[in-house]
Amino acid sequence: MKKPELLSPAGTLRNMRYAFAYGADAVYAGMPRYSLRVRNNDFLHDNLRTGILEAHQQGKQFFVAANIMPHGAKLDTFMEDIRPVVE
Repeated sequence: MKKPELLSPAGTLRNMRYAFAYGADAVYAGMPRYSLRVRNNDFLHDNLRTGILEAHQQGKQFFVAANIMPHGAKLDTFMEDIRPVVE
């Protein structure tokens, strides 16, 4: 039987740290430009990299989410924005 895991929204680095401190196994967040929760999100490139690094240093997972998908001409911008995060 697989052990259940707790996945929590991050939103900010501070909230991510709280989530891990209180038992989350993983968090998810995305860049404000591609998020429906833009007012509660400070994960620009630098914060996103920091969050991913901190999560991995703790043996935790960090899922990058995009719940607003670009279409047409905006797809190239999306790929440029997400590339540094994926690499």
